[in-house]
Amino acid sequence: MRHSPLPASTSFARVVLALAVALASGAKASAQCAAQWLPGLPLAGADPDAGVYASIEWDPDGAGPAGPQLVIGGQFYGVGTIEEPNSIAAFDLQTGQWSKLGDGLKPVIYDFAVLPNNELVACGSFSLTSGGAQLRGIARWDSTAWRTVGNVPSTNQAVYVVEVVPNGDLIAGGNFTSMAGVQASRIARWDGVAWSSLGSGLSGNVLDVLALPNGDLLACGSFTSTGAGVSAQRVARWSGGVWSPLGTGMNGAVGDLALLPNGDVLALGAFSVAGGVNATRLARWDGAAWSPYAPGLGNAGAGDMVLLPSGELLVSGVFDFVGSVSARNIARWNGVSWSSLGHPDAVGLGWQSQVTTITRLSNGQVFVGGRFSASPQVSSRALALWDGANWSGFGGGFDNLVRCAHVMANGDLVVGGDFSATNGTVVRGIARRTGTTWAPLGEGLTGTSIPGVQELVSLPNGDLVAAGNFAATGNVPLNNIARWNGSAWFPLGAGVGVPDEGVYALAVLPNGDLVAGGWFATAGGVPASRIARWDGATWHPLGSGIVNTAFSASVRALAVLPNGDLVAAGSFTSAGGVAANNIARWDGNAWWPLGSGVSGVQALLALPNGELIAGGSFSTAGGVAVSNIARWDGNAWWPIGSGVNSFVNSLLRRPNGDVLAGGWFTQAGGVTADYLALWDGSAWRAELPGIGNGVFGMTELPNGDLAVCGAFTHAGGAPSAYFAQAAIPCSSYCSAGVTSNNCSAVMAGVGSASASANSGYTLSATNVEGAKQGLILYGISGRIATPWAPTSSSLLCVKPPTQRTSVQNSGGASGTCQGVLSLDWNAYRASNPGALGNPFSAGQRVQAQAWFRDPPAPRGTNLSNALEFTVGN
Repeated sequence: MRHSPLPASTSFARVVLALAVALASGAKASAQCAAQWLPGLPLAGADPDAGVYASIEWDPDGAGPAGPQLVIGGQFYGVGTIEEPNSIAAFDLQTGQWSKLGDGLKPVIYDFAVLPNNELVACGSFSLTSGGAQLRGIARWDSTAWRTVGNVPSTNQAVYVVEVVPNGDLIAGGNFTSMAGVQASRIARWDGVAWSSLGSGLSGNVLDVLALPNGDLLACGSFTSTGAGVSAQRVARWSGGVWSPLGTGMNGAVGDLALLPNGDVLALGAFSVAGGVNATRLARWDGAAWSPYAPGLGNAGAGDMVLLPSGELLVSGVFDFVGSVSARNIARWNGVSWSSLGHPDAVGLGWQSQVTTITRLSNGQVFVGGRFSASPQVSSRALALWDGANWSGFGGGFDNLVRCAHVMANGDLVVGGDFSATNGTVVRGIARRTGTTWAPLGEGLTGTSIPGVQELVSLPNGDLVAAGNFAATGNVPLNNIARWNGSAWFPLGAGVGVPDEGVYALAVLPNGDLVAGGWFATAGGVPASRIARWDGATWHPLGSGIVNTAFSASVRALAVLPNGDLVAAGSFTSAGGVAANNIARWDGNAWWPLGSGVSGVQALLALPNGELIAGGSFSTAGGVAVSNIARWDGNAWWPIGSGVNSFVNSLLRRPNGDVLAGGWFTQAGGVTADYLALWDGSAWRAELPGIGNGVFGMTELPNGDLAVCGAFTHAGGAPSAYFAQAAIPCSSYCSAGVTSNNCSAVMAGVGSASASANSGYTLSATNVEGAKQGLILYGISGRIATPWAPTSSSLLCVKPPTQRTSVQNSGGASGTCQGVLSLDWNAYRASNPGALGNPFSAGQRVQAQAWFRDPPAPRGTNLSNALEFTVGN
């Protein structure tokens, strides 16, 4: 049957009262129990969108005591422990620590060189002010700041290559036509005093420069002639003050040049003909003619090449095979045949993956950088090291986005997302933390072009269900949904949808059935439009499902109301044939709209009073102006304050009734709140400021701490890659009783609860009836909410057994709310060795509440709200 909503006025009044009580009982305690981010793990490599295009080994103090550093450049926003390095960062090869180089040079860096005075030169596509200097296309690092090369800004066009030649001069090539006011077509020379052109220059982009043993220069790129009009097809020589071609050149761009030990020159690029002969991607110039070299690169895009001391050649780019050899993006030529470096996919995962730069380091390792996802062989993104036998990454935490977090029945935390490893451990999309250690769940969940775990829930029997976009665990086929029974993964029938469809939301009904929502047309082979129910053995549709008449429908969020009804939200125009604007309710038999609906919902939260909060990207709900978050009272939609200024992805109700919202917003209620904000029933406030990017999911841990996951790499100014944990020293919960004088006593904690200190943590209850006897009681068995007496407005919120502390007078004037009860809990614990819980240990949770006389009230007494806190060392 259809459930009739409460009248709007009744429902609204109830909510206002509930929110007012929540504010009165929780706001002060929360403010005095400031949450803090705990130390997290740094990025495993670089950020997900990173491209590393340049690398060089550089010793900042030359012959000094400091060791060499690996400097990387490209386009990235985070690497290792560094937030916002602005496309350049240094890695100390001895200490393993990352550091910034000033304010960086964003947006893009393409190459590096080291001047004779040991200053580092970087080039790229940038135009910015740093340290008072106008930097354009090329800059030098003098150990304190970035400076111009010369006394004026160089160019506002891209510089692709910088090379120091044997006499110490610096050669720059790119797509510029002038340098520091001097006309120079695509290539210029800096002699330490001034810039000058190299003759008439070249007609197109210069991508690399090579100094020959006799002092001549070679330049390569996409040009077809010299600036004077002499044909020079992609490669040209500067000798005796003029440019000349190398034979008839190539029929496609040349991106890299290298010198063989015998003086021959190798050219790597996007060509198939060199000097009139077939030479695909790689060719040799012997001083007189071009010839093919190491055939087999086929149509591969070319990147970089390096000669090893063994004489072997490493070639990188964008490819899957070299000849018949599987080798993604990097391969080795030993003079006779090609081979991969370790696993063929080590640096080849991800859409349009590529290896752009290779640097041979003085410690014998080879660094590669580019644009690639972390693989099980290299648990870091965009950068990796090869030691001659094995690949290794750059440590850190999760190597890609974490999308959801869930606490299992045994208290273990499970997270899911797009990652393949964390802290060097291969986990493949899903990981479990026991204590402080992350571990895989079986062989993980992998196998579609858009892999990722989107949602997690527990079934009544304790089994875990994961859903998202995946096709297998090891060799076991799965279809976007799977069950973990504590030791292995199992399919749920034939699964949901087909590969590259997906499940975005899960919910468990009161009878234990599982509901999955997403973008799919079938479940278990049965037609089920975007939503389906699993009864433990078989999939079933929910009516005729979800439909969008304009474009493809999807379900993005699910919630179960206290009466057992299911709410689904997403992108649709009808549910079960009933018009429904992107949100609808299933009562077990039929679908019903929620008013005139709301679009762009990404998250739903059912409240204990039967109401619902929706978050997403929308400006109206049921025709009411809102800002990305709204409340449904069973009859109408209402704004929640002035809302937030961008997407809401996740919602979480705290034990005291406060609501946390996470997403892409930077303001909540008009105040700064980066990606995470708390609604306390009356106002928005920033909760845990300092998280560095969007929040996708949240959950509360058994000890009361908060687990947050998303797209961020830092939290609280410290590294925390895609997952962060916040310690919540104390949190208020339960509702305070209302006394005969309309007092509602509020518990708070100030200081730090300790298992060893003799003082320093004060529990206090304010707004107590004045001049009355009272005390503070505590327990260690958890929370409850039991009526104190028939008709009493108070609840007993501390689960027995409880420890009563000494009786005290609340002070203040009788008949007022001026009374205060307080206790230094640390001192009480230290002076009462036989008290409940002694000896305490760090991490133990304690619940506390105030009791006081109120003669007109039932039983002649009343209670405050309660406070739960964590004992420290």
